[in-house]
Amino acid sequence: MYYLVVENLGVDRCIHKSETDVYKDGMSFSCTPDLGFAGGVLINEITIICLEVAGTSLKAKVYH
Repeated sequence: MYYLVVENLGVDRCIHKSETDVYKDGMSFSCTPDLGFAGGVLINEITIICLEVAGTSLKAKVYH
């Protein structure tokens, strides 16, 4: 399983999960979910767009 994680106030929060590594720069996601994340191996860092704040991008980490 691959996990897309953003940091909010110093806490990592999983906002999306996928069976495959589908995550690429520029993708849009809702940044409000908290799907639980117990840790993993860092695969990549990407820049995503949060749907809640149009035009705002932020760094996200992909874990496996």
